[in-house]
Amino acid sequence: MDRVPSCAASRSILKRMILALAALLGPAVVTQAVAAPAPVCTVAVLQADELPYAPFGTWLVKATLQITPQSGVRYQTTLFEALPWHKTLRRGDRFGIRCDRFQPETLRLSDLVR
Repeated sequence: MDRVPSCAASRSILKRMILALAALLGPAVVTQAVAAPAPVCTVAVLQADELPYAPFGTWLVKATLQITPQSGVRYQTTLFEALPWHKTLRRGDRFGIRCDRFQPETLRLSDLVR
């Protein structure tokens, strides 16, 4: 005679299958929700000057940037930062910054130039 599982055993097996399926599909659902593209703010270099008044191996870079957030209201800011000689900014360079992480007071030139 074949053994027929009881109703309680069937429910236990069904619960395990549902939990296993949730464990497999859960990260995929979360990944799809997180993978939505973030809006990008545009940063354009209007003027960049490399000044020699910096520690050895670096330039003191003075850059005037035009920042365009998603709202479209542009504004300008000027930043000074010591950058290594091999990292340069040129007038006309454009960069994209994720708007959700963008804070004007924490913007650094070294974050733009790679």
